[in-house]
Amino acid sequence: MKTEFALGVHLRDPGQLALLDPVPEQWPPWSETGPGGDADRNGPGRPRAERIYIGDEFCPHRLPNPDAVKDFAGFARTSGLGLTLLTPSLTDPELDKQRPMFDSLARFAGGAEVVVNDLGVLLDVRACYPSLTLVVGRLLNRGFKDPRIPDPEPASRQEQDLLTDCTFRQPGPRDLLKSLGVQRLERDLLPLEGREHRGDGQGIRDPERGRAGAALFALPGLLTSIYFPFGYFTTGRVCWLSSFERAGPEKHRPAAECSRPCQRTSFATPVGPGSRFEIVQNGNTFFYRYAPEHLRSLLRTAGPEGVRLVYQGFAIS
Repeated sequence: MKTEFALGVHLRDPGQLALLDPVPEQWPPWSETGPGGDADRNGPGRPRAERIYIGDEFCPHRLPNPDAVKDFAGFARTSGLGLTLLTPSLTDPELDKQRPMFDSLARFAGGAEVVVNDLGVLLDVRACYPSLTLVVGRLLNRGFKDPRIPDPEPASRQEQDLLTDCTFRQPGPRDLLKSLGVQRLERDLLPLEGREHRGDGQGIRDPERGRAGAALFALPGLLTSIYFPFGYFTTGRVCWLSSFERAGPEKHRPAAECSRPCQRTSFATPVGPGSRFEIVQNGNTFFYRYAPEHLRSLLRTAGPEGVRLVYQGFAIS
């Protein structure tokens, strides 16, 4: 059985490229579940990055400039790595402003992916940059993502299906995206999705196939990527952290310019007593850090299912 998994690593700027060789044993998810951790006896060996993720899914101010894209592409080309650009929802003026970035990416000889989280951006990239591989991001995947959801024990089959279902598990949305040329879908683990199997046969199930204990993270019919060690549960165009730099009504409007304080500061807090999750706020987005059992289940299952894992620990403090 295949245990190794494809690994992408999200980096903020070219200065972080030295972190890739190799991925440190001390990275938080691996130190808990890899060599020396609980999953060492059954889990895969220490992974090596196969792809660089750049850009951002949540904020246009964190997209790379064309020179940074060129530097990333040059490193990826000489190192034999793939290159993926993350993009957020973009207004028409923001999309026009990012043309040089897309032009720079389209010149990457190895062929690059673009993760789109906006159907307008998807259609634009499809029309204007046919050499780029289309991937749909997790912002378009809806599900029960609030980390405060209690863990129902025992859970009925209907409850399991409801709380572990999401948009990308439904054949209709998948068929539509495939018809638009999408090659891959990306998502998080839902808070109740990554639990360890239970012996009573009521473990994680695939709602579409209805098989108890299947623990299938891959999405039927399209390639699948899953982010870790964080899932996101809410985001918005107005950033609380950057609002500290502005006064009056401007504090409550999307910023035209931003100094990116999120690159220097994040906030973390537990959800509450007995919670399995920690909430992390980074810029305009709130994340939940996966519990150790989520990571164990994901790391053990990704290889056999052909799922690509995307590590964001270097991009989110």
